Amino acid sequence: MEQKELPLVSVIIPTLNAQGILEGCLKSLAEQTYHGIEIIGIDANSTDNTGDLIKQYGRLIQFELKDSMAWGTPYQQNLGAAEAKGKYLYFVDADMVIPADAIESYVKQMEDENADSMIIPEISFGDGFWARCKILERSAYLLGDRYIEAPRFHKKAVWDKIGGLDPKMGGEYDQDIHMRLRKAGYTVTRSSKPIYHNEGKLTIHKLIKKKFTYGKSVKYFLKRHGSDPGLYVNQFNILRPVYFRNWRELIKDPIHTIGFLIMKTVEAIAMFAGFVRSNPLKLSSPRTV
Repeated sequence: MEQKELPLVSVIIPTLNAQGILEGCLKSLAEQTYHGIEIIGIDANSTDNTGDLIKQYGRLIQFELKDSMAWGTPYQQNLGAAEAKGKYLYFVDADMVIPADAIESYVKQMEDENADSMIIPEISFGDGFWARCKILERSAYLLGDRYIEAPRFHKKAVWDKIGGLDPKMGGEYDQDIHMRLRKAGYTVTRSSKPIYHNEGKLTIHKLIKKKFTYGKSVKYFLKRHGSDPGLYVNQFNILRPVYFRNWRELIKDPIHTIGFLIMKTVEAIAMFAGFVRSNPLKLSSPRTV
């Protein structure tokens, strides 16, 4: 298929003071072999040069992040999707680096399979001991696990029908839309072309804070999806089955495997603490599809 025949892809990047990591992401998008791309940065009023960077590569939309928003990203992504002109939506984080031929391969697979959404695996990189532990954890997900991975690449028409993200899901917003897509009968495929996720200088404090916030939305998530038994075996399990399938990589690196197990235990405690501290929310019905 010739390049001129391929549809427009709207790449949506939510940002907040991301100057230190964003340029690598934007440069990787500028170097794509696929040229039918529009870049939309949804910036939450950064105080650094994030907005100026976005304007060098694409369109900047300012977003007001309010204190009542426990998790701003889904609001930003919904706004970006509403502004997008592409047939496809591709949600990218500021700390991601996209291989040059990635978007071309994603569009081809989506078109060939007539898929509605696509999971894109991630390979982590970063500095320090805990980043190395996170890299080891993510290596297991390359084997595939639908309770962990969530689609990032969607047909815009399907996204609009499903109603986009539910921001009340907090840190579970991406898994929520994944499950809604499957329950509604949409086709979710999986690419073999990974992207690279910059973990930076990861610390236990950062992980605890993140997982505590995730935990505060678990009650809401379970109200909608708690009837799925796979959640308890996979998503809410420290020792997920996918880790055991990755045992060869784990035994190659015993030091970081021990750190990985400590990390997962700490994350689970933080998430449970957030769960205990949260208040049950009234569940709103997702949009009819």
